[in-house]
Amino acid sequence: MEQLIEKIVIEGIEFQIIQKPATLYAGYKADADNEDVESSVDTYQLFQAGHKNIKNSLTPDSMLCLSINYKECNHGHNARRSLMHCQETSERNQPEGITVLESPACHMIKVKSTEATWKLVKKITGEDNPQWHMAPLFGLCEKLFCNEERGFALTPDFSDTYEIEYYNADGINYAGISVVKL
Repeated sequence: MEQLIEKIVIEGIEFQIIQKPATLYAGYKADADNEDVESSVDTYQLFQAGHKNIKNSLTPDSMLCLSINYKECNHGHNARRSLMHCQETSERNQPEGITVLESPACHMIKVKSTEATWKLVKKITGEDNPQWHMAPLFGLCEKLFCNEERGFALTPDFSDTYEIEYYNADGINYAGISVVKL
């Protein structure tokens, strides 16, 4: 599981620096229909209907949403985007229809979704809280931490990295981006 390395507070908002081991994700993945349009497959609905079929979930009280290759597209790279609603698992062999992805060990910057965090997002990036997802928190983490002063950067080749939204049953939700140390 994740290991907390450090907590950094910026304008009253706590950011966590996490060492994340190689992780298996099991759930429902769909590629975008083309480069400019989201997938017509609703992975959220598939997850809601089938998450109880995920074997050996390590996060049974959570729904994770992986944004795959969105970072690449945001930085001018031509990549096919995907969304995956999933849970962490210890089991590679899953029932038919459940996709398994493995993410290599990495550092992550995580932040809790709170009203104060969204005020900081507005101040730093100009984005509003869309209410139904937390993607603007990725940009906040990148803006604040991917620089020489903080000592992190996006993965140079963008390989095997995801932006993750953590939706927990207790209502405490986080967003995180994978980074490398400079």
